[in-house]
Amino acid sequence: LLNPVLGAYIRNGEMEQAQQLLDMMHANFDSVDIVTYNTAIAAAAEVGNSDFALELIEEMIRKNIFPDVVTYNTAIKACVSGKDLELAQKMHEAMKSNGVNSDIITYNTLINACVPEGKWETAFTLLEQMKKDAIPADIQIYKNLIRTMKKDGKFYQAQKVLKQMELDGMILDTEVYNIVLSTFKKNGNAFESLNLLKDMNSKHVIPDFLTYQSIIISCAEAGMWKEVSQVIQQMESDDIAPDVSIFTALIRAYGKGAQWEEAIRTLDTMRARNILPNQLSYNAAISACASNMRHKEAVSLFKEMKAANIARDIRSYNSVIYACRGQGKVDSAFEILEEMHGDNILPDVVTYNSLLSVCKTGGFWEESLEILKQMKVQSVKPNFTTYQTVIETCESGRKIDLATSLWEEMKEKGLLEKDKTNA
Repeated sequence: LLNPVLGAYIRNGEMEQAQQLLDMMHANFDSVDIVTYNTAIAAAAEVGNSDFALELIEEMIRKNIFPDVVTYNTAIKACVSGKDLELAQKMHEAMKSNGVNSDIITYNTLINACVPEGKWETAFTLLEQMKKDAIPADIQIYKNLIRTMKKDGKFYQAQKVLKQMELDGMILDTEVYNIVLSTFKKNGNAFESLNLLKDMNSKHVIPDFLTYQSIIISCAEAGMWKEVSQVIQQMESDDIAPDVSIFTALIRAYGKGAQWEEAIRTLDTMRARNILPNQLSYNAAISACASNMRHKEAVSLFKEMKAANIARDIRSYNSVIYACRGQGKVDSAFEILEEMHGDNILPDVVTYNSLLSVCKTGGFWEESLEILKQMKVQSVKPNFTTYQTVIETCESGRKIDLATSLWEEMKEKGLLEKDKTNA
């Protein structure tokens, strides 16, 4: 009857009262057994109190109440809830040392704990231990194993696990494909993602929104706008409606593929479908114009954002300034910089480097030197690109002494890269 009270004390963080109650139960009753301790450890696990869970296990052993698999699994869960994977692994080792066999819950808890920090190698080791313990892995074990690979984009390893699942006779579902695709997004891997879509189609596994979104993002990062368009068509044929994120990815793909006109047209397509372009959509379109030195169109989109009450961030400003370099529109670039200050957005190194690119196109070496001074005043640290651009601008203006002086300054700051000793 006192077990629920014991658990309530622990859940409320009243450990001293919990310990006093447990001591009283030992002193006055003979019914304190493994159920009592498992109840207490489970409560500790719920609140992530791994220290108290360990103390309870040590106390059990001292009182000749030997922990079972439920005890250890619950204690491991407490460690995991407290975000202490190392302690959870030590608990697992203690479990084996005390002759308690692990089960699938043990391994699932440990492998799942590897996901947030991307400990895929640890997860692999645990899977190997499972095999040695003759515990067959279920699909959830494999899904969690693949999830550990997302953080570092270990897509090749994820694909290997997928093949192993097939060899083990598991039926692959949409979720497992989506988990594998999530490891691709970090690195692009457009062709691999498209191949995975083909594999899904051949196995009659139905893609969902997340499937298409992952593939489209991968292709967009590679500038594969034709493939993005084709995947969107398949998506719509499956009665899955593209949203703002899908169209924004398409705009980004057009930008990387030098299709700035299509990027702008996509904004019109979105509005025609009652999908309002957001900040990311406009930034992608402005970037597409900037990459292709379309100053007029970039500025027009930039003004359109303001008219539509869409907040412009530092990426918006940096892109539109960069667009000015095509025709060396220094005055326009500086006007945008002033507007940036008016919006209380502080310039960063990308902002200044974009300004320097504009000056370089127009041959404005004096303005370049002034920007470099301003960066130092504003505590914005110049990088290799900063110095390289100013030096090249000075050289084009035949200010060789200034270029040499800047090269020496660059050298003193340790900014010279091994393969770029000549700026």
